[in-house]
Amino acid sequence: MQKTMKFFAMAALVLTGVVMAGCTSGELVEEQPEIKSKTVTLTTKVGLGASTKALTTEGEKTFAAGETMALVYKDIHENTVMTVSRPLGASDIDESGLNATFTFTVVDPEFAEPVSYIYPAAMAGSDGSINYSALDSQDGTLATLASSLDLATFHSNSWGGGSLPRGILENQLAICAFTLKDYTGTDTITNGLTQLVVDDGNGNVYTVKQVGSAPFDQSVIYVAIKPVTTATSLKVTATDGTTNYTKTLSSRQYLAGNGYNISLKMYEVWASNQYYEGAWDDSKVVFTKQSAGSPITEITNDFSGTITSGWYTVTGDNVVIDGSVCWTGDTYLILCDGAKLTVKGYIYGKGNSYGEGNFYIFGQHAGTGTLNVYNVNDSGQGAIAVDNMLQIHGGNINVSGWWAATAGLFVKHNNAVVFGGKLTVENTKPVGVGAAYGIQMLGGDLNVYGGEVIASSRNTAISIGNMNKSVTVFGGKLMAINPVGYLGYRAIDGYVKSGVSGIKFYFSIDAEIWSDGDTYAEAARAPDDPYVKAE
Repeated sequence: MQKTMKFFAMAALVLTGVVMAGCTSGELVEEQPEIKSKTVTLTTKVGLGASTKALTTEGEKTFAAGETMALVYKDIHENTVMTVSRPLGASDIDESGLNATFTFTVVDPEFAEPVSYIYPAAMAGSDGSINYSALDSQDGTLATLASSLDLATFHSNSWGGGSLPRGILENQLAICAFTLKDYTGTDTITNGLTQLVVDDGNGNVYTVKQVGSAPFDQSVIYVAIKPVTTATSLKVTATDGTTNYTKTLSSRQYLAGNGYNISLKMYEVWASNQYYEGAWDDSKVVFTKQSAGSPITEITNDFSGTITSGWYTVTGDNVVIDGSVCWTGDTYLILCDGAKLTVKGYIYGKGNSYGEGNFYIFGQHAGTGTLNVYNVNDSGQGAIAVDNMLQIHGGNINVSGWWAATAGLFVKHNNAVVFGGKLTVENTKPVGVGAAYGIQMLGGDLNVYGGEVIASSRNTAISIGNMNKSVTVFGGKLMAINPVGYLGYRAIDGYVKSGVSGIKFYFSIDAEIWSDGDTYAEAARAPDDPYVKAE
């Protein structure tokens, strides 16, 4: 295409040797001629690179009438200047929208300096930088993203004379197309939402909503984000004005120039007194949403000592108790999604009489709440010790203790029951200092209905003190780890059986492998197996 160039001389008044009336003496000052500014109208033809994949329904970016592009250059005064092209007209676009000719007006250009294009112009800051803050608030529509936010750039080291260089624009963003459903996966909730927020884990948060926070009326919400080149967690939250939703995607990368179709089943965000309760229904665990009794106490960093029974909740993402906690009577703990409680001591649920001292742990919809209990001193207690019964319905519970006479997890008079969540228990008592248990059941069974249970010890991984008691797996996963049968102990010192005829469950003594057991064929090894005692 023929590039055109026009020069306009700006008028300048030059005063030389003029003596003003009434002056009889004084110094005459010779004024220097003003430097004439040079205004240039230039055109350039650009195309879209192969890596630029946004934003027609076919996934291909095209130019459209009315769009503008920014030109960043240096002038002869060494200033960085940003100028915006005139809007594209229909005659400026060819090859089905893949190429376009942009026209700029520039002042005093320095042709030997680099030049950059930023498209669309809305993504350029007044100082010539890229205006990433424009991504902070988006409306989720394909049309707005394509015309205003789908950043593509081109850079040339020099102008090559008086003409602007032609170039290929390469996309600098990742485009995410979100389709959101409820957790069952049956109902799409996208077009009823009023706001979607994307947090890339690197300090960039993108808020997407329509003008006036009206509900979205589209089945897909489009979001442009800065590239994520190092694997990170992408957190997506949304609301319809009544119900809040959340979902976190871990170990994700979103690269420049790529489009990503992301379909998510969203978890509900619950109040701090709401929890999931599991129950066994013939062949599976069924969870129901419940609300805690009143009063309910929030656990904070200064929480310690001896506490009465009742309801407790954790909402903070880094609550640390530097000491032990003792409950008297039945105690109920809710681990809210995203919360983390760390106890640097032990938790002891003590009953006033037999039948009391039960300890119940609940999670919420996403199951991301965490309880860490690290009793690293030989204190005479397990990291978690329960007088009567332990029930785990959800959350991530990590238990580490090393007292030889008991265990990482110790249940005295009744069963330990796992309906959901993930329970990881280890006893780190040094090898050769007597038998130490990961989980010790003194008077009841360990019943796994769902979730995951992983137990390990330097000596005995899971031990049921009464040899007539059982580890019964109804569903979920069970892993017992005992390194090479130390001192001849088994990984499980008790009977391992399936709670339901024909049901599959997972059992392993290998930390690297989950074995898929049909009924309990994998678990019930030969009677002389050094790791597992057969039923």
